[in-house]
Amino acid sequence: MRTIKLFLIFFVLLPSIWGQCSRLVFNPTTQKLDCFPVQFTATSTGIVPSSGGGTSNFLRADGAWSPAAALTGSIGYWGSFYDTSDQFSAGSTAANLITVNSSDPESNGIAIVDGSKLTFTNAGVYNIQFSAQFVKTDSGNDDVDIWIKKNGTNIPYTNSFATLIGNNGKLIAAWNFLVSVNSNDYVQFYWHSSDVNSSLKHIDAQTNPTRPDSPSIILTAQMVTYVQGAGSALEVGTAIASSATIAPTKPVTHVTGVTAISTIAVPSAFSGSSLGGLLTLVPDGLWSTNTSGNISISTTAVVGKALTMFYDSGTAKWYPSY
Repeated sequence: MRTIKLFLIFFVLLPSIWGQCSRLVFNPTTQKLDCFPVQFTATSTGIVPSSGGGTSNFLRADGAWSPAAALTGSIGYWGSFYDTSDQFSAGSTAANLITVNSSDPESNGIAIVDGSKLTFTNAGVYNIQFSAQFVKTDSGNDDVDIWIKKNGTNIPYTNSFATLIGNNGKLIAAWNFLVSVNSNDYVQFYWHSSDVNSSLKHIDAQTNPTRPDSPSIILTAQMVTYVQGAGSALEVGTAIASSATIAPTKPVTHVTGVTAISTIAVPSAFSGSSLGGLLTLVPDGLWSTNTSGNISISTTAVVGKALTMFYDSGTAKWYPSY
């Protein structure tokens, strides 16, 4: 009778036990059935499978452990710049170049070069905005034109004009452009007025109430898109010969020759406070680097093996990948 009762109990409990165990094995030591739990899979509930340890793997919906997918997206290149000087019209036939003497030190990947060139380290489409404060100090009404050039050439259909009205007339001109650039392209702003008494005017801080200075010009730029697909596209520059100092102008550059390299010229967009950047050198010759310039360690190039150089503006050094 006891055997029948035990069999009935086991028969009744078996479905629920079996749903939680992949198999039951009698343990002669404990005189009990050992349950080997069902593991979680894409089609069944159960315990979490062993991860093997570590901190880099994540449990997927199919019950497998795997590394997290790499994050993708725009880097967020931006720049903010302004000028604290007065800039005057040079006359009826002059294209007046707008200059900029100040920048936000946190600007990333965009810099002002040579006082006027809004320069981009990375290829992409950028939203470029400006705010210009014009004044005139004579009678009558005078038109003001504003347009932009890329790499020294007028960009078609970017000119716009506004009118300064009467003596002491004031005007804020502000609009934006979407501009596609390659690495190290630059954009400049120009303006024109036939009236030499027209100017871009900086206004000092005011009181009662306290108000900050008004720059004569404000420029900002933000990346809108960058090249996407199987991977981000990088522009490849013309091959250069190794020498004591080299000056790559593109994100990827082939380097020929056997001369040791001591110094790599720093792109202007890398040199701001708290900034850095990457260059990739593709060795086409058996050159090397040394530490007599701005490279942190000595290394020997391997033909056909790309060498990545990271620049840290804080230390003013390049750090090779091998």
